[in-house]
Amino acid sequence: MTRITQILLAEAVVELERMGQKAQVQLADEIFARQPTLLGAVVVLRRFGASDAQIGIALQLLYVAWLAMKRCEAQHKIRWPLITQDDYDLCMQRLTARINFAEGLPAQQKDVAIKQQTDDYPERYLLAYAFGHLREQGISALNSDAEHQVWLSSLGIVECIAYAASARIER
Repeated sequence: MTRITQILLAEAVVELERMGQKAQVQLADEIFARQPTLLGAVVVLRRFGASDAQIGIALQLLYVAWLAMKRCEAQHKIRWPLITQDDYDLCMQRLTARINFAEGLPAQQKDVAIKQQTDDYPERYLLAYAFGHLREQGISALNSDAEHQVWLSSLGIVECIAYAASARIER
């Protein structure tokens, strides 16, 4: 079940676009306090050689996701569970397994597999936003090691949010 709707996501994008730098720093502090593992997935990109601009791409995706999560909490009277490092590791294993599975298929079967995976994805609007955002910013998993890590980290954040939404949402 999709918790982050298209409307919540669109509102989050607009809210972030209207924020100044000071408000974004406060947003990062808020994420650190409530979901440090998600922020860590962005901060660690420096170790993989990502530039400030590349880190900014992943950070923008995290900000939008976080704002959408907050709107979801307010609308549905829920609280997102803490995403732990173990959760993140599990989600990255799942993400990598899906990528590896699709890479080994012939083109036609690959398209069918990807469509099935995205149609059944618990947070498909957030996933679509992530792919669109990365594509708009020129990030693909194939250009460089740093871009590959930004791509993986960004999709890992989405995977963690989807996992938390489908597995352990708290009322």
